[in-house]
Amino acid sequence: MSAKGTAIATTDEETSTALAVANETAAAVAAAQAEEFDDDLLQTPILKVGQALTREVQEGEAEAGEFINTLTNEGLGDTVEFIVSYYNKGRFASDDDGRAYVAFTSEIPPSWEPLVGAEFVGEPFSEYSEAEEQFKAAVNAKEREWGKGPLVSTTHNFTGLVLVDGEDGSEYQPVRLSLKRTDVQAARKITTLQRAVLRNKPAWDKVLKLSTEKKDFGKNTAFIISPSLVKMVRDTTPEEKIAASEVALAVMHGRVNTTGAEEALADKPAEPGDGGGLAV
Repeated sequence: MSAKGTAIATTDEETSTALAVANETAAAVAAAQAEEFDDDLLQTPILKVGQALTREVQEGEAEAGEFINTLTNEGLGDTVEFIVSYYNKGRFASDDDGRAYVAFTSEIPPSWEPLVGAEFVGEPFSEYSEAEEQFKAAVNAKEREWGKGPLVSTTHNFTGLVLVDGEDGSEYQPVRLSLKRTDVQAARKITTLQRAVLRNKPAWDKVLKLSTEKKDFGKNTAFIISPSLVKMVRDTTPEEKIAASEVALAVMHGRVNTTGAEEALADKPAEPGDGGGLAV
């Protein structure tokens, strides 16, 4: 065999080896990318209640009083079935320019620096003087006036699955139900049912039914989640338990991306008066 032929053979062998290595690398990268894509694609949009001035209502995509998925912008009706996967407290605030700030952590995140100042970033919300619990305590101790209320409101966040009826049957949409101030009674009803009925069982053992109602707040009205209509309606199926538990793990590991939170929580339905600092 000529020297040239030997060189070609050697090159072919090297190429074959390199391709094998490349294929192994590609398989490893594909597996890693699959995990990354799954994480990024696990969207947990806000499940909110449409008000008269809500964008989706103004644009004709939903009606006031309907539950709305902020990822699909769909109105889901005024009653939905919801499976809770995970509960945690969060925070909401807005500045004088109308910019909304949302957090689902117990510490003040860096994105809140324009509102609170650099010195408070990383500190617990519970220790911040303008957060709801500190503000209420000061009002009740008559150390300050209620005025417009606390700068930072507590939100009660239930991440889980909302059941949506489609042409091919029901489907499950991961969402985050984020309740504040006007809906705090509904949040308390949900957690009370979980403690009383489920006891040591996981939250996803039961399906909740949630319905909205119109409520007067002085001269204004708003749609809220009716506390009296929050009910546990049935046991979840094995498939529902599996799906809900997977969402819970994703929340625990920080692998969710909540969309539409700032706009959704910035909706301003009428709210109760101060009531001496006890209305929130």
